[in-house]
Amino acid sequence: MKHNKKLNLILIALGLVFLVSSTFAQNFTNNTGGTYTAAACGAVVKMKSISGQFNGSAQLGTSAANRIQGVVDWAATSNGQSVQGLYYTNLFVSGGTKTIEDGVYVSGTGCPSPLPGYAQLTGGVGYWATSGNRTYNGIFHYDGSAAQVIFPENGGSGNTNRYKDLDLVGGGAKSNTATVEVNEELTTAAGTDLTVGANFTVYGTGTSTVAGGITVNGTNTTTLAFVGSGATVNASGNVTVTTGLLDISVGAGSFNVASTGTLSLANGDGTTGSRLNLGANSNLNIAGTFTNTDANHDNMTFDVTSTVAYTATSGTQNIVFTSDANSNNNYGNLTFSGAALKDATGDIHTRGNVSVSGGRVQMGTSCGLTGNIFYANATGGNKITYGSANNDEYIQGNVRYRGTFSTGTAYTFNNAQTQVTFNTAPDSYFTINSQPNTIPQNNGGFNVAYDLKRCVTIDYDGTNGVISTLKVGYVNGDKDAGFTASESNLRFEEAWGTNATDRHKVTGGAGLATNSGGLDPRYVQLVTNPSLGLKLNNPTNGGTTYELAKASNIVLTAAPLQFIAVNNGRWTNPGTWDEGAVPSSNDNTLIRALVYAGIDGPAYGTPASGNTTSERDHYGVPISQNEIQIAHSITIDNGTTYPDAALIIGNEDNNDNAILTTAMSGTVGGIAAGFYNNNSVANSPDNDSWNNKSTDPAGTNTVNGLFVSSIKNSGYTNVPIFGTGQITNAGTIVNYSIIEIGQ
Repeated sequence: MKHNKKLNLILIALGLVFLVSSTFAQNFTNNTGGTYTAAACGAVVKMKSISGQFNGSAQLGTSAANRIQGVVDWAATSNGQSVQGLYYTNLFVSGGTKTIEDGVYVSGTGCPSPLPGYAQLTGGVGYWATSGNRTYNGIFHYDGSAAQVIFPENGGSGNTNRYKDLDLVGGGAKSNTATVEVNEELTTAAGTDLTVGANFTVYGTGTSTVAGGITVNGTNTTTLAFVGSGATVNASGNVTVTTGLLDISVGAGSFNVASTGTLSLANGDGTTGSRLNLGANSNLNIAGTFTNTDANHDNMTFDVTSTVAYTATSGTQNIVFTSDANSNNNYGNLTFSGAALKDATGDIHTRGNVSVSGGRVQMGTSCGLTGNIFYANATGGNKITYGSANNDEYIQGNVRYRGTFSTGTAYTFNNAQTQVTFNTAPDSYFTINSQPNTIPQNNGGFNVAYDLKRCVTIDYDGTNGVISTLKVGYVNGDKDAGFTASESNLRFEEAWGTNATDRHKVTGGAGLATNSGGLDPRYVQLVTNPSLGLKLNNPTNGGTTYELAKASNIVLTAAPLQFIAVNNGRWTNPGTWDEGAVPSSNDNTLIRALVYAGIDGPAYGTPASGNTTSERDHYGVPISQNEIQIAHSITIDNGTTYPDAALIIGNEDNNDNAILTTAMSGTVGGIAAGFYNNNSVANSPDNDSWNNKSTDPAGTNTVNGLFVSSIKNSGYTNVPIFGTGQITNAGTIVNYSIIEIGQ
């Protein structure tokens, strides 16, 4: 009896040895107290039964702590075998079709000297399959602490012969040497890096998480592709493309580089080396770092409908410049948000919409046309918008629209309030360089008392463009501490040199620039006469007040501007003045034609059109106010050169004996301001010449100088009064009423 018991124990022991060496049993049942030890590559558990399982009260492979040692081969030749979701060291799948359950973990690195039939488990390959079609039902994990090669699952569709979800963890480097396809999501853990040495494609529409590093380092045809429409990729690790292509074609989805992450491109030419492609409607959001060491950056292509967003919230974030080798090298849509300074590393080319909010976008800090250029596409209308209307979000430096301009469309440039509308489009581009709190390069005798410290430089192509609306935005910080003028008086002057004479007002013939009056959003705006416009014909030294020269500065100034009367007419007729606008009480005037004020026009041979508005109505002076300031100063030009130079003051149109006056303030541009100055010569033969002035052109005589009288309405009882700070008479003054000096 004892002998028989001993024999039975020997037989049982022999059976156990056979079980762990090459078992053909239905299940591998491991109960409490049982242990299983296998050589890494010297032992195989071959699951031949289609319904075989690892089970028992102490089931093997339920955690990393009781991982199944050696090799497990799910080897049923009949179709439909399930590969259990367990922790394996090395895994082999052979025979018929399989279902790979959720939660398969493989930590092994294969076998340097594999058992017969398992030669594929070499060179870091811990998982290999030679079976029929495999359908993956969940997450497949590579969790080894040593280097692992990912089995090249590819060539199928859906979850068949493709990983459903692939998870790379464990700290060991992962790589692929043949094509890998993931149907849904890829996850890499922090500290677990992936080297893509052959095509690697993620098709899914869910969220992939890249916390570990990824390096694309294969051949020129190697591609790491995220192509699931609507998919999200969150990359908090480092994504590096050394040789090969990173293809982000996720439709309405996004590839997000976190603040801790980087996206790095090496040298490439669009065909070889390092390349990036951003597909249609796809989004590349960069909160971290984006770098490209290629000299020309022609290794990037962006679909016109794609969007790149720079979103860093602190410090300085570099903007990767783009090549202009072809349109696909230009960004599609471009978005800036977050408080970080966005600093351009070169020229930025865009084709789609541009949105700016948060910190400024810096193309350059120099006044003038130096520095990098931000290119926007003019074709199709305005492309740049800002999150704030107050000009505190902006592109600093050169902003250039190019392409086919739409006339009548307001194009937004450096900030929300800097806009240009064209009557006639420039030939191919228009540029504004705007620098806040900076004295213009062409300063034209800049004076902080009334000029804003904002450098606005204009450039354009050709000589055919005409501006209908010019608007420049500024901020309160552009005022120097010595600024004493009123922001309500801000208008435009053009400066093309550094001397006071290298500067004149800017007008398009329909009105002086209006402005915000010193309230946010701050701006100065000029709306021009459509028949005159503001011409972009590149005149020498600034040209006339209707023209803008290339590389000149637009100065925002509250200084008195000089208006010249060039046509006979009433003071309130815009057509009387060279600007096509009536001067304000802040402006100096130069009379070179016959001008009348306070007289019910038309008069003195002028037509009714434009000559019937009273000075009180034009300047908006209430009845309770008895003084109407029609200019800052008035000078009557030389009567020999301008034989009709005359100012006639009456009182028939005031109704309340209001005084027409000049204002007194300061000295501007060499003009002694605050006075009436008669530079006319005495070429009027006698005072009767004034009396003979009539509404009949045939009755007009040649006269010059100042004439104060109510002769146009001899029965009028209100006495005309002309008030001024000073009289300088080198010509003719005829006074039939009252002149007040030093009001």
